[in-house]
Amino acid sequence: MSTESAEKKARAIRARRERTQASERTSGQKGSTARLARTIILGTMAVSGSIVWIGDQYGIEPEETLQFLAYSAIFVVALVFAGLAGALILSLIRLAIRRLRGDSD
Repeated sequence: MSTESAEKKARAIRARRERTQASERTSGQKGSTARLARTIILGTMAVSGSIVWIGDQYGIEPEETLQFLAYSAIFVVALVFAGLAGALILSLIRLAIRRLRGDSD
């Protein structure tokens, strides 16, 4: 067997191995949306519990701590919606510019 054919064979084996590993990674991600949602919910619960606990350690009433937590959540949701609105406005501006130029997608 010549060195060229040995190198080609080695490259083919490596390429096949990489494709196999990529397909395994892809197939392992099928339930990732449910896992992500569960992680977000559990993380939110853990952070909320720790904030209430820290507030209790510093002598802040639990109701007041929960009120601060709710205001923080409202602020974060408002920022998310502001970002979505900005993205929508930018896409509408791009669409208007394309139509003015006469471009089709």
